Amino acid sequence: MKKYLRLMVMAFITLSLVACGGSANGADGKLLLGVNFDLTGPGMQYGVAELEGVELAVKLFNEKGGFNGREVEIVSRDGKSDPSESYLVQMALAEEGVFAIIGATISGTSAQAVKASGEAQVPTISPSATTDTVTNDGTVGYPFGYRVCYSDMFQAVTMANFTVETKGFKKVGIIADNTSEYAQGLSKIYKEYVEKLGGEVIFEEFYAQGESDFSSILTKVKNNQEVEALFIPGYYSEIGPLLRQAHQLDVNLPILGVDGYDSVDFVDLAGAEALNNVFYSNHYSKLINSEEHSAFVDAFVAEYGKEPIGFAALAFDAANLALDALVRAGEPDPIKVNDAIKNTKGFVAVTGTISINDLHNAEKSTYVIELKDGVEVNATIVEP
Repeated sequence: MKKYLRLMVMAFITLSLVACGGSANGADGKLLLGVNFDLTGPGMQYGVAELEGVELAVKLFNEKGGFNGREVEIVSRDGKSDPSESYLVQMALAEEGVFAIIGATISGTSAQAVKASGEAQVPTISPSATTDTVTNDGTVGYPFGYRVCYSDMFQAVTMANFTVETKGFKKVGIIADNTSEYAQGLSKIYKEYVEKLGGEVIFEEFYAQGESDFSSILTKVKNNQEVEALFIPGYYSEIGPLLRQAHQLDVNLPILGVDGYDSVDFVDLAGAEALNNVFYSNHYSKLINSEEHSAFVDAFVAEYGKEPIGFAALAFDAANLALDALVRAGEPDPIKVNDAIKNTKGFVAVTGTISINDLHNAEKSTYVIELKDGVEVNATIVEP
């Protein structure tokens, strides 16, 4: 059934593009920016935050005059944290006449969104899909797929360097989700680079997504007399309870983590007392000292009455990059906007200065965040 729907959507897109000569003007000549985020399902918290970031970016753009006096409108659809649904949503947005799409959210849905964008020839920019192969095949970028976040390889190498070179830990244990491509990819690259730097991964323990009792793993860790720190890649939903239980069992080793920790619920799930000596890589920090960051936070708080998380900042940057590309392209033609995105160099954003490379990744700095009692106290900048 889904295959049939895909064929129908693609047929509609083809007819639409022929009818409008390839330009991207929606119904009644509207100027449309598509949004394909995971607004329900496991990626919901990230997707909702990202939608807020895009909506703020478009609002501010329109307040400054829009595109040649025309306001940009958002067409938002829910990819439902499901790869097949994300593909269909991407195709439907292209058929509606958008000049670009922001999305998707997690790597699984984003990979299908990028595939659909290539078929529909409408550019898409993911704020947060970090799996290496989402935007490229390892040698060249997919023609219509981009991201403003760093890739997992960069994140894993960053944390390996931080582990061995910055903190001086030589013997590390890994605890990872063996059902997650995200966690497994990070673990593999991290282990490889720790060993290249002269460190040693002395054990690897695994859990499954949705697991809530980590006592067996933590007891093994507690009985290990060699381990100096733990690398635990994964998402806040499991990492929070895991760290809470670690604290309860007096497993108080330094924790090395990744961007999946970034959530408003992380402190509640783990408990503030469990979040000491925790270091994780992220695209964003509340401690960023720049005019762009200050202006973003002020605008976000004024609009939503709360502090932004990193996913909102990344989506804000992705939307602004697409809007900047629209201006540089000079018209809302997806092909021309795509060319402008591909040629982006030195775009000053909230999460750093972005240049798009040949793999369609963002070349930019990142941060290693330190937590004390669940509060950010330090952000070490790491250059690409």
